[in-house]
Amino acid sequence: NDYKIFWDHKQDMKSHPTTRFNAHVDIVSANYSRNNLTNANDYLSNQFTSTVNVSTSAKDFFYVDATLSYSQNTGLHTVDFKLPDVSMSVIQFYPFRKKNKVGRLRWYDNISMKWSSQLTGRVSTMDSLFLKPQTWENIDYGMMHTIPLTIPIKIAKLINWNTAVTLVEKWYLQSYTRDMTIPDPEAGTAQLNQYFHRGFNALHDLSLSSSLTTKVYVMYAFKKGGLQALRHVITPNLNFTYRPNISGVTRDTYFNPITGQEVEYSRYDNAIFGTVSSNTQALAQLTFGNNVE
Repeated sequence: NDYKIFWDHKQDMKSHPTTRFNAHVDIVSANYSRNNLTNANDYLSNQFTSTVNVSTSAKDFFYVDATLSYSQNTGLHTVDFKLPDVSMSVIQFYPFRKKNKVGRLRWYDNISMKWSSQLTGRVSTMDSLFLKPQTWENIDYGMMHTIPLTIPIKIAKLINWNTAVTLVEKWYLQSYTRDMTIPDPEAGTAQLNQYFHRGFNALHDLSLSSSLTTKVYVMYAFKKGGLQALRHVITPNLNFTYRPNISGVTRDTYFNPITGQEVEYSRYDNAIFGTVSSNTQALAQLTFGNNVE
């Protein structure tokens, strides 16, 4: 009933120009070190981790990285398993700029975009339940997409106007609800219960930031004395940020029978990539930087 699986693989950097594969696997049964003692360190160790990683790129533009990880604690008999954690991305590109463009760039030629996505799943359980069907019923899945858009504009060669728009999408196959009960009324203590629900859920998060900045130079000259001149550089900056709530209702409440009040919570607090803002936010700032030389 005891077993140990160990595998360590490191790819030679010269073997392939764009693809990498590395693995470190160290999996043991709970009683292996005790029943098959080889040295004191093996006997005292109770934390074992394993990772298998493969990464590749296409024409130095599209990148994919996938990692499978497994962690176990033989002392606590717990297992944390992360299904292939897959990251995909493209480098920054200019959608409105013609290839091999010559001559002066127009303002829209400098608009740039990026894209990245991450897909992952995780499960935490006891080692005795790891291969049981009920363990995989409660696995958490999630996927997050991030698309930033940058728009730099120069006005009359004097004012820099920079705008950034970022769209984030979070996809989940589960959500959580909560309630609070009093199992023992005489004790007067409450118990918080959490329930797992299957179903596709899409959360959206949009943020916009725009700023106007320039530099004003003022020179103060002196005809007498050892000090010849002072240069005063004033940098005004007007910044505006806006973040609307475009995901609708993502929060819920449960009743606390002890305090007699409603408690607010997010149905995605325990999700892999977290929740999104539930309020619309807007902020305007005007700052002045001063430098005297």
